[in-house]
Amino acid sequence: ICLVFFFQAEDGIRDFCLSRGLGDVYKRQLLRRDTRIADLEKSLAEVQPKLEALQTENQRLRDRVNALEEQIRKKEDEIKGVEEIRRRAAINDERLKLILEERDLLKEETKEVSELEERNADLEEELNELNRRYMENYNAMKTLKTANTELEGLVVSLKQQIADLQAKASAEQPKKPGKK
Repeated sequence: ICLVFFFQAEDGIRDFCLSRGLGDVYKRQLLRRDTRIADLEKSLAEVQPKLEALQTENQRLRDRVNALEEQIRKKEDEIKGVEEIRRRAAINDERLKLILEERDLLKEETKEVSELEERNADLEEELNELNRRYMENYNAMKTLKTANTELEGLVVSLKQQIADLQAKASAEQPKKPGKK
């Protein structure tokens, strides 16, 4: 039987090397730190232009956002203006509707007035006809009164003549004996 053991090495113990004291550990840590700093500085040098480009792009985007926000404000103002125009148009539509209703009422009233004027003209014609008939009747009545007055005069005259004739006839009749 063969047994093989594997051991996990602890951090920092990768190689077998004899310790030269604590100074070597610190020196290696310093070298690693310096190497890391150099690598970071190199990375920073590589990233710096990218960072500046991103900052420039960020500023350009902020300016663009500000411009777009300004455009949005203007569009909102335009929308408010359009809404105001729509509100006024709705009011004007209501006014127009009322005006059209009034116009229709005026047309109806005008039609009624025309009908009344026609009826009035017919009534005036009837009144003129009645006035003409009244005048004819009035004139006929005057003529009848005149004729009546003349007839009454004739009747009086005839009664007088009859009375005169009766008186003359009785005077001319012989007197009969026995009558007194």
